[in-house]
Amino acid sequence: MKTYIAHRGLYSDVIPENSISAFTAAIKQKMPIELDLQITKDNQIVVFHDKNLKRMTGVDKNLSKCTYAEISNLKLGNSTENIPLFKYVLKLVNGKVFLDIEIKHYGRMRKIVKLVSELMHNYQGDYTIKSFNPLIPYYYKKKNPQCNCGVLVGNITKPKFVKNILLNLNYLIVYKPDFVAYNIKYINETIIQKLHKYNIPLHLFTINNWEDFQKYSKLSDTLIIENINLKRLER
Repeated sequence: MKTYIAHRGLYSDVIPENSISAFTAAIKQKMPIELDLQITKDNQIVVFHDKNLKRMTGVDKNLSKCTYAEISNLKLGNSTENIPLFKYVLKLVNGKVFLDIEIKHYGRMRKIVKLVSELMHNYQGDYTIKSFNPLIPYYYKKKNPQCNCGVLVGNITKPKFVKNILLNLNYLIVYKPDFVAYNIKYINETIIQKLHKYNIPLHLFTINNWEDFQKYSKLSDTLIIENINLKRLER
């Protein structure tokens, strides 16, 4: 069965990414939601993608250096939407659709894993945890053995030896994630065969046009998509 996940919610030119409106739109379409989590200076878990606030809010400052009070009134893009607290997003979703949760790898790894784990403790819906830092899903899995936890692989700018470990999936020797989510720019047959060898599901991101959708849906049952006509998916 194919799973299509709305990348940062069902956002558009008028609905900003990772916003309450984007998540509400996905829920109305009964689409699983992918979202991004970060931690503020005062230990609040918020839904926001970029390390820096500038692209989405116009404020040139890293989110991790701000308290929630400092960012709570910032507007996303040209909308009236604010940066949402994760706990309120959980109340909105409330198990209605599947959540594909990325924990950003910008620092304070143990703290954010602990706080996210606490927020999810009584959550009744289905979800996965993933990150570009393999240690984040590893530690989350140790706290929550029942949760499917995966590793993201994309545009890696880490030291060369770390980049080689991640791109070549050498970490699978010591750590077997429940899935690996690959940027479509870096996927190849060798990687697909290695994942198959270890019996690890492959997720692919981000699919944002119909040609890529047709191509990559043949390689994976789980696609993270955006800007795809939902009516075409129903055919």
